[in-house]
Amino acid sequence: MSGAISSGRGLQDTVSTLQDVIRSQQEKGKEHEPTPTEYFAVISSMISVGSGGDRIAELLKVLLAVIPSAAKPIIRIQFKNLSQSLLAILKANIENDLVVHTGLQVLGAIMQQQEHSDGFWNAVHSLQCINAVLSFTDSDSSKIRKTSHEILSTLMRAHQMSKSSALRSYVADFCVGVILSCSRAAYKRTHCVILFLESALAYVPEDKLMSLLEFTLRLQLCEIPKLTAAVYRMYDTTFQSPYYSFSVATTIQSLQLLLNAKPATADMESNTYYCTALASAVLCLRKQDRGALLTGTPSVAGAVVSSGSGNFLNKVTGALVSMCESEFVQVHCAVSTALKRILCTVFERRTSAMISAAMQNGTAALEDTQLQTLLLSVASLFQLKYQSAWLYLLDTMRSLFDLFKHNGRPVKMLAKVVSSLAEVYQAIEHGVLLNVPANVHIALSDTMGSAVRTCGLKLFLEIVPLSDSTGLIPTSKEWIITVLHANLKYMPCLLADFGNSILPLANNYYKILKSNCGSKGGEAKIQRTRVSQLWSLLPEMC
Repeated sequence: MSGAISSGRGLQDTVSTLQDVIRSQQEKGKEHEPTPTEYFAVISSMISVGSGGDRIAELLKVLLAVIPSAAKPIIRIQFKNLSQSLLAILKANIENDLVVHTGLQVLGAIMQQQEHSDGFWNAVHSLQCINAVLSFTDSDSSKIRKTSHEILSTLMRAHQMSKSSALRSYVADFCVGVILSCSRAAYKRTHCVILFLESALAYVPEDKLMSLLEFTLRLQLCEIPKLTAAVYRMYDTTFQSPYYSFSVATTIQSLQLLLNAKPATADMESNTYYCTALASAVLCLRKQDRGALLTGTPSVAGAVVSSGSGNFLNKVTGALVSMCESEFVQVHCAVSTALKRILCTVFERRTSAMISAAMQNGTAALEDTQLQTLLLSVASLFQLKYQSAWLYLLDTMRSLFDLFKHNGRPVKMLAKVVSSLAEVYQAIEHGVLLNVPANVHIALSDTMGSAVRTCGLKLFLEIVPLSDSTGLIPTSKEWIITVLHANLKYMPCLLADFGNSILPLANNYYKILKSNCGSKGGEAKIQRTRVSQLWSLLPEMC
């Protein structure tokens, strides 16, 4: 035992002294190595009578080390007296960070060993211990502050698992009180509480959640950017928590609240966390109830019932699209990441069982219709006002195309997205859009190639026609041939697609050449080039 807890001369001397005391109390002839419970009993007794003296820090370290292995009944019996002694030590040594930190750890350790019943945690001495830990949530020492947060989070998690609410409600009410007292001139304590709730909000009782969320979102009125950012980060981590256990109805309320609380500031960090929080909320709701994401109401008895409250999926996408107006690259990256998370989840591969279930509860048609609307929102990202975000969004588009290759959904749903990208690419190639960064042009070229490989030759040329109404290829559409040349060899192709989509064009040019036999002008040269370009696609397809 001494080897496990000794880490300094003073600590070694303290352990040796404790061993001597314990052995002196053992029955003669039955001496043995001191046990954790014996260490605990002796130190508790010394602390209770105030005999720790200048060795109090070392005694607390030894006590902290033995508590996990000491007998739980003994720890529970000693809790009231020991906790009162620890509170006195914390008060008497408030300026000594080392003693306060270790004493707080010991207090947390013995609190974790107690029963979880509401009756116990409503008792005065238990509430005194909770108040002591809460008082350090805004400590100037980051180490002490972090320790108090960890103690409370661990306790709340244990009480959540045992379905006890007294401690969790008490802490939640404390947080509400601090948040309501926040002002622009005095916000530090509230900021510390929000940082604590990042790890603990998932543990509060369900009837306390909405009031906490509403009051934290009102903190925007204080106009403190880091406080607003912390609130959105709290939302994000809560929705991602593996211990999230709130009902579908509560999740819907939370998501609606978040949608209505778009940052009123241009602060980069706040807007970034708002985007990630939206995505996390969507994924959380979808995990709980796929239909609720589409209708805005919980599913009832296996069927989706729409109350007309709205399609969260498209509302969130619309909110993310609007965030692309930000001037910050970090926000553009956050929008792209959020959209990718949503799209990868929503357009996951559909198994036959999923399709059958969707048919049975009547969500199949609704789902496809609303997902089509979602894709229309995504297509709107390629307006000129979002140009600064294109580079980051193109990565999301490539991921979207890859998802559609084998996920059981009709690729035709991508038509608007592909045509929007094609319009931008053509404008760049034809010199309509100027001063576009080279990396954006390269990324857009890669994305168009991904679209070709996903859609296939026939569908791609239906969405992005190679010829105009005259049956010829205008100069502005030469880029399509270049994209096809670069990608056809990397995808499965049908010879019939060449015969139906490419060969008629080649024949048109051949007929024009034949009717103008002997012509040596520029037009004839273009026509011969077109015939060569079109026929050269055949080896690529083969």
